[in-house]
Amino acid sequence: MSKITAKASPIELTDEEKSIIDARLEKYHQNPESGSRGETSTKES
Repeated sequence: MSKITAKASPIELTDEEKSIIDARLEKYHQNPESGSRGETSTKES
């Protein structure tokens, strides 16, 4: 059995990106039931 390993390099975020993530995380903590589960799609009818 072969073993695959990978090293991920750190991602640099801007202060603006960090603020956006912090705001979304705070909103989630306030109401975890709101929002999507990532199962949304853009199917055409």
